[in-house]
Formats: sequence, C-alpha cells, structure tokens
Amino acid sequence: TVVEDAKSMSQFVIASDLEVHREQLSGNVTFFDPSNEERLAEIMVEFIKKPPLKIKTDYPANVVAFGKRFIEIAQELSPK
Repeated sequence: TVVEDAKSMSQFVIASDLEVHREQLSGNVTFFDPSNEERLAEIMVEFIKKPPLKIKTDYPANVVAFGKRFIEIAQELSPK
C-alpha cells in the first residue's frame, strides 16, 4: 500500500484517522478526521511552513519481526 511504501522510506504521512491507518502507522504520522477537510488543509499549510520531523525507521527489521510473529501465530493455531 502507499502507507507501507511511505514507511519503507521513513516518510512522514498525513493520514485520515481510520482504524486501518492506525494499525499501520505508529510513528511519522499525523492523523486527521476524514470528515474535516479544513483540518487537513491546516495540517498541510503547517507542514509547508515547518516540515515535520521524520524519524528514521529500520523497515527491513520491522518486516522480519512481522514475519516471525506471523509464523508464531500460525504455529499456535495449527492442529497439534
């Protein structure tokens, strides 16, 4: 997804405050109410004036950790 692409490049994201985005993003993000376009515009102007601080992430390490956790869960759920 675009969110994962942005995360892989340690980019800052302005995302609508939806559960799926909250699941995907824990840093380098500002959320806005998806029904409040005025707030979105304000955030964009704020970031044009002063770009947000981007925190470098180790995306490959996150992918490996996700894969390991996925395998653990699959093993826990598999019949013995």
